[in-house]
Amino acid sequence: MISTMMQKDLLEIILKINNYFGHVTVQSCSTSNRYHSSGKKYVIANTILFVFIQAFFLYYTLLTFKVRFFDTYGVVLGIMFQLDGQLTLCLSYVTVLNGALRSKDIMKLLNALRSIREKIKVELGGPHYASVWLKVAVTVLLAGIFYMLLYVVFPWALLVITREEDKKMEVVFIVLTVARDAYWMMISMILIVMKTEISFIGHCLKSRDQTQFQFLLRALTEIVSLRDLFAKCFSIPIMFALMMLFFDGTLQLFQFFLLIESAEIGGEIVGVIFYILWFLPYTVKLCAVIHLATITSNKANEAALSTRHFDDYSMKNTKLAKQINKFLLKNLHQKKKFSAFGFFNIDNSVIYTVFSSIITYLVILIQFKQLENDLTHGNSGNETISAAGGST
Repeated sequence: MISTMMQKDLLEIILKINNYFGHVTVQSCSTSNRYHSSGKKYVIANTILFVFIQAFFLYYTLLTFKVRFFDTYGVVLGIMFQLDGQLTLCLSYVTVLNGALRSKDIMKLLNALRSIREKIKVELGGPHYASVWLKVAVTVLLAGIFYMLLYVVFPWALLVITREEDKKMEVVFIVLTVARDAYWMMISMILIVMKTEISFIGHCLKSRDQTQFQFLLRALTEIVSLRDLFAKCFSIPIMFALMMLFFDGTLQLFQFFLLIESAEIGGEIVGVIFYILWFLPYTVKLCAVIHLATITSNKANEAALSTRHFDDYSMKNTKLAKQINKFLLKNLHQKKKFSAFGFFNIDNSVIYTVFSSIITYLVILIQFKQLENDLTHGNSGNETISAAGGST
């Protein structure tokens, strides 16, 4: 199976899967060797499916909401847990609607990337993707085994989920998780292709003659310019996912704190650990996408720096020297990165910011909880004193 996949471009396979999930409305045409629109039928079908899933989830949670959330965590935290589930479902809407709204931009990005890859392959042979796709395929296989253990074996074997309604919702969330994983994998594949091509160009820049150097400079300029288009295509889902990471991280850790603080840990700790294990893979996947964007930006800056190794001064080619200087001024000195509409850079720093925000708000929630406990104990103490005074 893996050897068959190696003969194909994994990006094409993942793109086709994302078409079925309605995440993109773009597909490859074998005759024209271009990407074109695949229509909105899968977008409509998946949107209708999400509406039914959300309605079922809302109906199910409202039936058991008071007992499972209000009585256990209080009104505010109960609402936060309900909001958490709804936001998780909303992420599916965001990915599908973003794919429909950004269809032309995604098509433009993929066609431009394919054009650059074909030019590099014709002129220089291009990088070898067999080892890259093999690593990706092995990673996907291991992730599939891990998911089976985490989402099926663990909850069913340890009886974390016993109610039939909970089992149904678990299956629904597993399907939604697989769909979102396909989306993050598509984004990762695009970044991997960009990184691989940029690395190949950077390697070639150090050992090519003047004619090839001019071609490489043009190719590098073209592929670096795709960063803005990539950000335009995928910034909204990434921003929403980061917001979810912050909200989920704070809520899950606070829930874990409440459990540890409570004297009645019992079997509840297994359930909380299960939900934390749901959260951790989501964190790892999002961090992997952000880290790939960081590496791609760094590779672009390294490749731009490689142009300095080209000894143009001995050739007295002032036109080429001007091209190099213009390229360096535009790319190297500015050190452009993937940006989410200018709000923040899509790099490792945003992950650090999110995690520091989680810790900050977790501390605030803990302090509010302790203040609430102090006030509750204070009021009950006053009532006891008043009752004692009245009896005398």
